[in-house]
Amino acid sequence: MSENLKIERIRFAEVVASEATTWTLVEAYDGEGNVATAELTCGANTAETVRLTAELVGRLRGREIAGEGDLEEMLGLAVGEMQANMALATALSGLRTAVSELAARRRGVTLTEELGGEPQESILL
Repeated sequence: MSENLKIERIRFAEVVASEATTWTLVEAYDGEGNVATAELTCGANTAETVRLTAELVGRLRGREIAGEGDLEEMLGLAVGEMQANMALATALSGLRTAVSELAARRRGVTLTEELGGEPQESILL
């Protein structure tokens, strides 16, 4: 198994969480049987976020990704663009989460462990 991964395909889903809340999700597949799910919900910008996610994945298709931190450079995105465009920032965030989760699944660890955290019984909110 290569250290790098490729996003082979994606699917979108909507889940009605409550009468007032619908979550929009992306499922990313790496071609090795792993799937990662990330939320793309972005209020009134959700449809644009889904469109942008599909566009960004199209730009990544067939390319090896070393880690989530490489996505901005691979996609030619600047911080200022994301600060000015919430839908774009949400799309990238969803893809970063998906890449991290795919990497974790490939290594056999949790997303928390992949990101360097430790599970706890509770946290202060």
